[in-house]
Amino acid sequence: MKTQQSGITLLEVLITLVVIAIGMLGMASLQLGGLRSNHDAYYRSQATSIAADLTDRMRSNLTAAHDGTYAAQQAPEDPGFDCRDSFPNGTTCSPTELAAADLYTWYQMLADPASGLPGAAATVSCAAGCGAGAPYTISLTWDENRNGQIDAANVAATESTEAVEADPVLNVVFAP
Repeated sequence: MKTQQSGITLLEVLITLVVIAIGMLGMASLQLGGLRSNHDAYYRSQATSIAADLTDRMRSNLTAAHDGTYAAQQAPEDPGFDCRDSFPNGTTCSPTELAAADLYTWYQMLADPASGLPGAAATVSCAAGCGAGAPYTISLTWDENRNGQIDAANVAATESTEAVEADPVLNVVFAP
């Protein structure tokens, strides 16, 4: 007696579909990881560019940089003038006034959403009395995981909360 088997081809097709679906999910996961890494690299590039902007401002105003005028733990108040437009007839800002305007403009640029760094914060400090050759440290941090706050350390997941990865800090040491 010959028995006819039926349904084997359908079973093979279903197994193939499951294998292909798992493969497609794996490829989507790899693509998502690549996009996340690319976006993180963009943030780090923006932070480096923003820090370089301040080092250029310091380099162009060495007198104030050596006096420690560029040291700031938070965004300064608006100095009420702009060194390009507020001093007509050939007069210019003093080095201290220029440093105040530079810091204010730099912190405004940092706070602007167009800067590319969400929730950015910065400190500018100098060691050894800020004299000639004393290094400044520019510390930038931003909300890379976009949870609305700067996370200083990794936090493990619990039953009621998910894990939080620490936001990065970029430290640039610069001696004008």
